[in-house]
Amino acid sequence: MSSFGERLLAILADHQYRQILEGFLIYLFLITPLELFIHEMGHLYFQLKYGIATRYVSIGLGRYFSFKIRGVIIFIGIPYLYGSSMCVGEGPEWDRESNNPRSFSYTGRHPRERFVIAVAGVGLTVAVSIIALAGLTSLFWLIGAEMKIVAYTVFACLWINEASALLLPYKLFGIPTDSWQAIKALHDWRNWNSKNKKTP
Repeated sequence: MSSFGERLLAILADHQYRQILEGFLIYLFLITPLELFIHEMGHLYFQLKYGIATRYVSIGLGRYFSFKIRGVIIFIGIPYLYGSSMCVGEGPEWDRESNNPRSFSYTGRHPRERFVIAVAGVGLTVAVSIIALAGLTSLFWLIGAEMKIVAYTVFACLWINEASALLLPYKLFGIPTDSWQAIKALHDWRNWNSKNKKTP
């Protein structure tokens, strides 16, 4: 057997590495759907709060069943690292809907609202995960047990994924990521302040 194969078997046999692998698999197949749902609900809450018309929320790949929250249709697909909350005036519709007061791209809307919507998904998910970690840590402390590496791995994977949503600005099939939206909103916010600055 090659030295690489021997090294791989040694890693898999190691208890700590096995727990890390288990934690990653638990995150990927069990926690991801919940993470995506919480993340998209963070976006949706502020979209509704600011009166922005939301076409749909998609969680996972594909559309296998759906339900509604305050009139907005929620599509559920195969749990995977993908979710979107599509507003009127977002993506390719940006210019076409810029005069619609209920659109995401409405020119009369303060960019601050777009920034809050962009970061709300990550903000809510991280907040809920910190509360969950604190509760789990307290539970293990109360029963006098040590929390396993697998649990820390799950939370680490979640935070890495959420951080990537805010640190990697790009467009996928014409739809911008949270990071792209946040950066654009900050740029427009700066221009908005400069334009509306009162001269003495």
